[in-house]
Amino acid sequence: MSSLSESVSEALQIWWFAARRVGANDPKRIIEEMRGVFELPRGSVTLDASGRVGQRIYVPEAAGTTLERQPL
Repeated sequence: MSSLSESVSEALQIWWFAARRVGANDPKRIIEEMRGVFELPRGSVTLDASGRVGQRIYVPEAAGTTLERQPL
């Protein structure tokens, strides 16, 4: 899986979660339901009212033989 396909997969998951909560095939209601916080494999993803996506990204830092998670 590439970083692009992982992002697309997350976008589909967000749409699917919202569509299931709405319970109808109404794009406007689904879009409204997509606003908020979603817990996905790479962490929490937030969609705000303006349509912006927020997600904390971490970069591992080598510390001897282990990797330490460092926020960007």
